[in-house]
Amino acid sequence: MAAILYIFLLLVPSGNDTQALMYFQKGTDAYQKADYRQAIEQYELAMQQGYASVALYYNLGNSYFKTNQIGRCILNYERARTLAPRDPDVQFNLQIAQLFVVDKIVVPAPFFLFKVWSDVKSYLSSNQIGVTALLFYILTIGVIIARILIRKSSVQAFARYATSPLLILFIISAFLFVVRVNDDLSTKEAVVLVDKVAVTSSPAQDATEVFALHEGVKVRVTDSSGAFSRIALPDGKVGWLLTSTIEVL
Repeated sequence: MAAILYIFLLLVPSGNDTQALMYFQKGTDAYQKADYRQAIEQYELAMQQGYASVALYYNLGNSYFKTNQIGRCILNYERARTLAPRDPDVQFNLQIAQLFVVDKIVVPAPFFLFKVWSDVKSYLSSNQIGVTALLFYILTIGVIIARILIRKSSVQAFARYATSPLLILFIISAFLFVVRVNDDLSTKEAVVLVDKVAVTSSPAQDATEVFALHEGVKVRVTDSSGAFSRIALPDGKVGWLLTSTIEVL
């Protein structure tokens, strides 16, 4: 029951978002007029008010692309993809933006089963998995109640055969939800926003540079120390860079 309550609280928006919606609408009006700098300003104000949506991140990514800010463009496309992993427009525009990134990181092919597990986890967003788990929970409880209260043979037969599959689907979706939320909380990804940044061997200004990264590269943040963050790349490279040069998704 606690897990269900957590899912419900996570999915239900809180607070007064009237101001955020006003900024979002102003941003959309400017975006439709091709005033991309004004759109960026208004969308960023909406984000500062706590507003988040696929449309906001997608339009903001497009606006940054139009103003040649590839790092922030990719940052917002990635945020949109987090909310809508299977959106074809987000995926296509993200692929186009990535063509402008200088660094081409070659990622080794994962083991087949690891890839399948990763695809299953990322097929839906956290919210979508949470809604699915909540739906199966409600259906399971409804069938159990119907089985107890309604004595008609047809209802009894349906409830008897439906309870176990629904319960199994609920357990699977709830498990995936917990795993996905844990991944979201434990994995911190960021995008490089400056033209070029030195990645060093330690968190110090005079540390040895081990390699450099350019605007638009996505990294995984694994640690922090003062003004520096430790990052890891998909190809196994690790190092430290200034935190001010990246922004977390």
